[in-house]
Amino acid sequence: RAQIPNAYLQLFAEDSGTPTSGTSGAPVSSLLGALGQRAALLAPGMTARHIASMLDSFGQLGTHPGPAVLDAFEKRAAEVAKNMTASDVAKIFNAYQALDTPLGPDLEKQMEVRSEELASNMTAHQVATVLFFLATRFRPPNESLLKALEQRLVANGGKVVLDMMAGDVAKTMRAYVVLGRRPQRDLWQPLQQITGQVAPDMQAQDVARTLDGFAVLQIPPGEAALKALGVRAELVSTDMVASDVADTLNAYATFPKQPSKSLWTLLKKGARRTAGSMRAHDVARVLHAFTNLSRQMEEELASALLRKVERTARNMTVDDVVVILTAISGLGLKPESSCWHELDNRVEQVANKMGAHAVAHTLIAYTKRQGRPAANVLRHLERRAKHEVVNMTAQDVADILQACVKLGRREGELEAAMQCASLGSAAGSNDASEAALSDSAHNSTEDMTDDSTDDAKQAGEGQSSSISASTDSIANERAATDIGIGDEQSQSGDVDEDPAVDAGGEKKRRMEVVQDQDTDTGMPPAGNGGEPNNTAIHALRMLLPGDTVWPGPKAV
Repeated sequence: RAQIPNAYLQLFAEDSGTPTSGTSGAPVSSLLGALGQRAALLAPGMTARHIASMLDSFGQLGTHPGPAVLDAFEKRAAEVAKNMTASDVAKIFNAYQALDTPLGPDLEKQMEVRSEELASNMTAHQVATVLFFLATRFRPPNESLLKALEQRLVANGGKVVLDMMAGDVAKTMRAYVVLGRRPQRDLWQPLQQITGQVAPDMQAQDVARTLDGFAVLQIPPGEAALKALGVRAELVSTDMVASDVADTLNAYATFPKQPSKSLWTLLKKGARRTAGSMRAHDVARVLHAFTNLSRQMEEELASALLRKVERTARNMTVDDVVVILTAISGLGLKPESSCWHELDNRVEQVANKMGAHAVAHTLIAYTKRQGRPAANVLRHLERRAKHEVVNMTAQDVADILQACVKLGRREGELEAAMQCASLGSAAGSNDASEAALSDSAHNSTEDMTDDSTDDAKQAGEGQSSSISASTDSIANERAATDIGIGDEQSQSGDVDEDPAVDAGGEKKRRMEVVQDQDTDTGMPPAGNGGEPNNTAIHALRMLLPGDTVWPGPKAV
């Protein structure tokens, strides 16, 4: 949108007091409105190319044609979907994203079928566009379509990937992150190579998305690509919105090589500049980055982030809560009593969704806070610990016992449960602890997700970062990006009323509405006092390890 001069939009709209965006369409008295009305009348005789071209134009102009016009387009598009070319499919998907409008279910299904038929002949840009569309919608994508698109990318040694433009690389990486799908290893080298080549052309959002993709997907970016991205990040840092800053900081917190001194300085400035528009997940990622990189936080930034923690606590996911509490203790931050009050309330609300590691990290973090946490909060955590005890590793048991000692908790049931679990872990089996706890386990009626796969590892091993299908928390949260043509970004003021997610205070990315997940936090075992390790597998993920069901799209 930003590539089109405002003067043209004023000319097309004619009435400068009438918005040219939204879902009501351009005013009928304007040129765009009149063209839309005429297009609706002509729609029954249009070809697939006509429809794709017109929708693409409305998308690039950033003007919704209006419900009636769109309905006419959709009805005809469904009739001619079997005749669509790969270009038509990509243009229509891209237009609907730019207009922030969902495709009708019938047309969407037909276009999925057509996309799968055309996948083997798609260009790099078309594959990236379709992948990104599939990632941002609210239902799981068709597996056969995903495989067809991936096959196109890996064909001929990933040759098509080397034709990607800067925006295509960023969209592809973000799509894989949102889908919770790790690219095939055959794609790693081509992605590294093309990233290094197109990094100088990337916008701020492209840089952040690409860095975040390498980190979350656990793909080594390679020295050349990482250097090119770092150089570009310095040049576009002032254009970064809240989620871009958070993505970039969180990515560097997972790479073995830390950001240059100059880039770190610019990222800190960016964090201060955008702190007021950050969402809960962005705050969590920034705090996580400082903790993982063992960097001291300046008082001005710390105060701004803690104020945001207080104001967004009600929207936090389990991951956000645990990461923020861990960072507060690790960085030695001193929240106001009102901030602690909001955090305690949120812990109480999400405690029954915590996995074994999350409970351990939360209790460890509470041992380091100033002032004793409310008895209600501890009771909820104890209850959840008892519920999760059969999934605890030896390190979890040790951490929770240590927390009980420091917090002065001597509740008989919890202590007995810990002892049983400790014996079970020492014997290398969960069966003993399950038997010892059978009575209490049968009494529990809470629903829970099976995260025993991630929790059953022995102490000393890092928690698995499996990125099988799911979302960080992020499904409506990273906010800040206009996912339309050109990947332009806009920054709004305060977004505290928005749902968590992380999915920054920019235009809502449909991916990031957070749904609390009954999973672990993706943080490392708390044997080091709750401090995360600076390794890629402990990245603060947008996708939660252990999730096995599609939670919906996350904010892109």
